[in-house]
Amino acid sequence: MTEPVLADVRALRDFRAALAAADAAPSDASVAALRQAALPLVNQLRAAYTAAGSPYGDDRPGLYHWLRHDIARRDRGAAEDQAS
Repeated sequence: MTEPVLADVRALRDFRAALAAADAAPSDASVAALRQAALPLVNQLRAAYTAAGSPYGDDRPGLYHWLRHDIARRDRGAAEDQAS
């Protein structure tokens, strides 16, 4: 695995661990740790959105709209592949 891929795996693993910890024992500290663990993932999403040309504007709602659209497109493709 390459270094960026390992970093992605590590970021996702850290986020999942922080999410489980916040779910098991909600507190200000666990929520702060969850937010901290989410930052690398959010930064990756922002970079991908920027690379796609920020098609829905440069604000947070635009990023979320793009993300929903991209996920829906991938889900449709997966459903079509299963139907074939």
